[in-house]
Amino acid sequence: MKRLALLAICCLSILAWNTAAASVVDWSVGDPGTTYQMWDFSTDMNPAAPEIDQNPFGDAAAEITNGMNPDFVWANGVWSGTKFSVTVDVPNQPLANPYKEVLVELVYKGTIVLDWVKTAQWDDFTNIYSEDIDLGNGWTKRVDVWQFEPNPDWERICYGFNPEVTGAPAAIDSIAVSTICVPEPMTLALLGLGFAALRRKK
Repeated sequence: MKRLALLAICCLSILAWNTAAASVVDWSVGDPGTTYQMWDFSTDMNPAAPEIDQNPFGDAAAEITNGMNPDFVWANGVWSGTKFSVTVDVPNQPLANPYKEVLVELVYKGTIVLDWVKTAQWDDFTNIYSEDIDLGNGWTKRVDVWQFEPNPDWERICYGFNPEVTGAPAAIDSIAVSTICVPEPMTLALLGLGFAALRRKK
Protein backbone atom coordinates (compact mmCIF):
# COMPACT_ATOMS: atom_id res chain seq x y z
CA MET A 1 0.00 0.00 0.00
CA LYS A 2 2.79 2.39 0.92
CA ARG A 3 4.61 1.62 -2.35
CA LEU A 4 1.56 2.83 -4.30
CA ALA A 5 1.35 5.91 -2.12
CA LEU A 6 5.04 6.59 -2.77
CA LEU A 7 4.41 6.73 -6.52
CA ALA A 8 1.80 9.42 -5.97
CA ILE A 9 4.15 11.28 -3.64
CA CYS A 10 6.90 11.22 -6.27
CA CYS A 11 4.57 12.83 -8.81
CA LEU A 12 3.25 15.52 -6.47
CA SER A 13 6.17 16.13 -4.11
CA ILE A 14 7.34 19.49 -5.45
CA LEU A 15 3.80 20.89 -5.67
CA ALA A 16 3.14 19.75 -2.10
CA TRP A 17 6.45 21.23 -0.95
CA ASN A 18 5.61 24.60 -2.45
CA THR A 19 2.21 24.61 -0.74
CA ALA A 20 3.51 23.51 2.67
CA ALA A 21 6.63 25.65 2.75
CA ALA A 22 5.40 28.85 1.09
CA SER A 23 4.78 30.58 4.43
CA VAL A 24 7.98 29.27 6.05
CA VAL A 25 10.79 30.15 3.59
CA ASP A 26 11.05 32.62 0.73
CA TRP A 27 12.55 30.15 -1.76
CA SER A 28 11.35 27.02 -3.57
CA VAL A 29 12.84 23.70 -4.59
CA GLY A 30 14.18 24.15 -8.11
CA ASP A 31 15.64 27.59 -7.42
CA PRO A 32 19.42 27.88 -8.09
CA GLY A 33 21.46 26.26 -5.32
CA THR A 34 18.61 24.15 -3.89
CA THR A 35 18.40 20.45 -3.08
CA TYR A 36 15.51 18.18 -2.09
CA GLN A 37 15.61 14.67 -0.64
CA MET A 38 12.82 12.63 0.93
CA TRP A 39 12.83 9.33 2.81
CA ASP A 40 9.54 7.43 2.98
CA PHE A 41 11.21 4.30 4.45
CA SER A 42 9.48 2.06 1.92
CA THR A 43 12.03 -0.67 2.76
CA ASP A 44 14.01 -1.62 5.87
CA MET A 45 17.30 -0.60 4.23
CA ASN A 46 19.43 1.16 6.86
CA PRO A 47 21.31 3.39 6.10
CA ALA A 48 18.98 4.37 3.28
CA ALA A 49 19.20 6.46 0.14
CA PRO A 50 16.28 8.88 -0.34
CA GLU A 51 13.28 7.67 -2.33
CA ILE A 52 13.15 11.13 -3.92
CA ASP A 53 16.59 12.56 -4.64
CA GLN A 54 17.09 15.96 -6.27
CA ASN A 55 20.60 16.77 -5.08
CA PRO A 56 23.13 17.48 -7.85
CA PHE A 57 25.99 17.87 -5.34
CA GLY A 58 26.25 14.27 -4.07
CA ASP A 59 24.49 11.37 -2.38
CA ALA A 60 22.41 12.02 0.74
CA ALA A 61 21.80 9.21 3.25
CA ALA A 62 19.64 8.62 6.35
CA GLU A 63 20.46 6.24 9.18
CA ILE A 64 18.24 5.07 12.05
CA THR A 65 20.04 4.10 15.27
CA ASN A 66 18.34 2.54 18.28
CA GLY A 67 20.94 2.29 21.02
CA MET A 68 20.53 -1.53 20.96
CA ASN A 69 16.89 -1.37 22.09
CA PRO A 70 15.40 -4.82 21.34
CA ASP A 71 11.92 -3.45 20.51
CA PHE A 72 13.20 -1.40 17.57
CA VAL A 73 11.42 -2.58 14.39
CA TRP A 74 10.48 -1.62 10.83
CA ALA A 75 7.01 -2.46 9.50
CA ASN A 76 4.92 -1.07 6.62
CA GLY A 77 7.21 1.87 5.98
CA VAL A 78 7.50 2.97 9.63
CA TRP A 79 10.42 2.64 12.05
CA SER A 80 9.34 2.43 15.71
CA GLY A 81 10.82 1.69 19.12
CA THR A 82 11.23 2.84 22.69
CA LYS A 83 14.07 5.23 21.83
CA PHE A 84 15.87 5.92 18.57
CA SER A 85 17.37 8.66 16.42
CA VAL A 86 17.53 9.48 12.71
CA THR A 87 20.66 11.05 11.23
CA VAL A 88 20.73 12.55 7.73
CA ASP A 89 23.87 13.59 5.84
CA VAL A 90 23.36 16.08 2.99
CA PRO A 91 26.12 17.25 0.60
CA ASN A 92 25.96 20.88 -0.54
CA GLN A 93 27.14 23.21 -3.22
CA PRO A 94 30.94 23.33 -2.68
CA LEU A 95 31.24 27.04 -3.55
CA ALA A 96 31.28 29.44 -0.61
CA ASN A 97 28.09 31.51 -0.26
CA PRO A 98 26.90 33.92 2.46
CA TYR A 99 24.52 31.49 4.16
CA LYS A 100 22.74 28.17 4.02
CA GLU A 101 19.14 27.34 4.98
CA VAL A 102 17.85 23.84 5.71
CA LEU A 103 14.12 23.05 5.86
CA VAL A 104 13.30 19.78 7.67
CA GLU A 105 9.81 18.24 7.53
CA LEU A 106 9.27 14.98 9.40
CA VAL A 107 6.22 12.94 10.41
CA TYR A 108 6.53 11.15 13.75
CA LYS A 109 4.91 9.79 16.89
CA GLY A 110 6.32 10.31 20.37
CA THR A 111 8.45 13.12 21.77
CA ILE A 112 11.41 14.80 20.08
CA VAL A 113 14.15 14.97 22.72
CA LEU A 114 17.07 15.82 20.45
CA ASP A 115 17.32 18.04 17.37
CA TRP A 116 20.36 19.64 15.81
CA VAL A 117 22.10 20.41 12.51
CA LYS A 118 25.91 20.59 12.36
CA THR A 119 28.64 21.21 9.80
CA ALA A 120 31.53 18.83 9.09
CA GLN A 121 33.55 20.93 11.58
CA TRP A 122 30.79 20.22 14.15
CA ASP A 123 29.62 23.85 14.25
CA ASP A 124 25.93 24.32 15.05
CA PHE A 125 23.27 25.66 12.70
CA THR A 126 20.79 28.11 14.29
CA ASN A 127 17.12 27.12 14.44
CA ILE A 128 15.14 30.11 13.10
CA TYR A 129 11.69 28.48 12.85
CA SER A 130 9.99 25.48 14.46
CA GLU A 131 6.39 24.23 14.41
CA ASP A 132 4.56 21.03 15.34
CA ILE A 133 1.39 20.26 13.37
CA ASP A 134 -1.12 17.70 14.71
CA LEU A 135 -2.02 15.25 11.93
CA GLY A 136 -4.35 13.08 14.04
CA ASN A 137 -4.09 9.47 15.25
CA GLY A 138 -1.02 10.35 17.29
CA TRP A 139 1.00 11.57 14.30
CA THR A 140 2.72 14.97 14.31
CA LYS A 141 4.50 16.88 11.56
CA ARG A 142 7.56 18.86 12.67
CA VAL A 143 8.68 21.74 10.44
CA ASP A 144 12.08 23.29 11.24
CA VAL A 145 14.21 25.85 9.44
CA TRP A 146 17.93 25.97 10.27
CA GLN A 147 20.53 28.53 9.12
CA PHE A 148 24.32 28.75 9.06
CA GLU A 149 26.73 31.46 7.84
CA PRO A 150 28.56 30.93 5.50
CA ASN A 151 27.25 27.79 3.81
CA PRO A 152 29.21 24.59 4.53
CA ASP A 153 29.78 21.95 1.84
CA TRP A 154 28.07 19.30 3.97
CA GLU A 155 25.74 19.10 6.99
CA ARG A 156 24.48 16.42 9.38
CA ILE A 157 20.91 16.56 10.69
CA CYS A 158 19.85 14.59 13.78
CA TYR A 159 16.54 14.05 15.58
CA GLY A 160 16.05 11.81 18.63
CA PHE A 161 12.74 10.35 19.81
CA ASN A 162 11.29 9.05 23.09
CA PRO A 163 7.96 7.21 23.56
CA GLU A 164 4.59 8.93 23.60
CA VAL A 165 3.20 10.18 26.91
CA THR A 166 0.90 7.14 26.90
CA GLY A 167 3.93 4.85 26.78
CA ALA A 168 3.33 3.83 23.16
CA PRO A 169 6.54 3.48 21.12
CA ALA A 170 7.96 6.42 19.20
CA ALA A 171 7.79 6.15 15.40
CA ILE A 172 8.94 7.93 12.26
CA ASP A 173 7.02 7.72 8.98
CA SER A 174 9.00 10.06 6.73
CA ILE A 175 11.54 12.87 6.63
CA ALA A 176 12.13 15.44 3.88
CA VAL A 177 15.09 17.83 3.74
CA SER A 178 15.19 20.87 1.44
CA THR A 179 18.25 23.12 1.34
CA ILE A 180 19.49 26.28 -0.35
CA CYS A 181 22.93 27.90 -0.56
CA VAL A 182 22.16 31.60 -0.91
CA PRO A 183 24.63 33.48 -3.18
CA GLU A 184 25.85 37.05 -2.88
CA PRO A 185 23.48 39.72 -4.31
CA MET A 186 26.11 40.50 -7.00
CA THR A 187 26.13 36.84 -8.06
CA LEU A 188 22.34 36.89 -8.32
CA ALA A 189 22.53 40.00 -10.46
CA LEU A 190 25.09 38.38 -12.78
CA LEU A 191 22.88 35.29 -13.07
CA GLY A 192 20.00 37.54 -14.02
CA LEU A 193 22.09 39.22 -16.72
CA GLY A 194 23.12 35.82 -18.02
CA PHE A 195 19.52 34.63 -18.28
CA ALA A 196 18.55 37.89 -19.99
CA ALA A 197 21.35 37.42 -22.56
CA LEU A 198 20.22 33.87 -23.27
CA ARG A 199 16.64 35.06 -23.83
CA ARG A 200 17.85 37.75 -26.26
CA LYS A 201 19.77 35.11 -28.26
CA LYS A 202 16.60 33.05 -28.57
